Amino acid sequence: MGGEEFVVLAPGTDREGGVVLAENLRQEIARMRVDGVADGFSASIGIAVMPDDATTPEALMRLADRALYAAKAAGRDRVMVAEVQL
Repeated sequence: MGGEEFVVLAPGTDREGGVVLAENLRQEIARMRVDGVADGFSASIGIAVMPDDATTPEALMRLADRALYAAKAAGRDRVMVAEVQL
């Protein structure tokens, strides 16, 4: 999306599958090593699912972004699922 934010679209993936995919991605990023970079890498990931959480791409992105910022606020390096408020 911007700066250090990226979007992963996984058509046909339900919430449980999205969590598994995101957690695997987070763990792989944590294992990465780059010469000259002392600290490792981490990833905070927000998940939203269509149509369960949102019915438009804009609403889906907004909810995933909120979940991302919730992951950052909860201490970073974690996966958070969108909370849909009815």
